[in-house]
Amino acid sequence: MAGSGRDESEEERLDRNFADLTAGQERLYLMGNRLALAGLAFLAIAMTGAIGLVVDVVFSRSTAVVSSLLTGGLFAFLWGVMPAGRVLRRRD
Repeated sequence: MAGSGRDESEEERLDRNFADLTAGQERLYLMGNRLALAGLAFLAIAMTGAIGLVVDVVFSRSTAVVSSLLTGGLFAFLWGVMPAGRVLRRRD
């Protein structure tokens, strides 16, 4: 906040901006967020499948299974577990 002598944190700024939304804007924001998350999930599935297919053709089926599981686990951790942990820490 300008002039208050205190810098506003990013979380406070986002909370204030979200509180200023009308009901229609909030619904639009939440729907866009859900669609973006669904798009990321489908992207992760497609990339995991593509990596599995390429590794299956170049190496072997067992190597493809292992690489697909590792890739899927990496996507789940980076795009699911880490953001969820950040949200849960913020609530405390």
